[in-house]
Amino acid sequence: FELLPTANRMTVLFENAALGNKRELYLSRAQHSAKLVATYQGDSIARWEGDALVVDTIGFNDLTWLNDAGAPHSEALHLVERFRLLPGGEVLEYQVTATDPQALAKPYTYTRFFQRSATPLQEDFGENR
Repeated sequence: FELLPTANRMTVLFENAALGNKRELYLSRAQHSAKLVATYQGDSIARWEGDALVVDTIGFNDLTWLNDAGAPHSEALHLVERFRLLPGGEVLEYQVTATDPQALAKPYTYTRFFQRSATPLQEDFGENR
């Protein structure tokens, strides 16, 4: 994935089409819309906490793929993600906490680390035959 910052939002582009092609993380909104329609990407608002970008997302439909195994969840899923560039600027720490009282017995948190790459995103597409 690639992060593209602007003043009011962070756009996340994905190489893997199964994840969708992009997400919009809105820095200009403090609250989720009161009239959410459930979608694959949900509704994401973001804020800076020190050197971490914290993303709060709700409004997922129950078809969203959270991982390659298709982890189960409901439309009550609530994700809080933290993106933080580690000292040296070559590694991005990505921490996610998933809360879903209809599908999880308790909140689940995991952390991944991504190495910076100069390789451009590769094209990915689906094809029906």
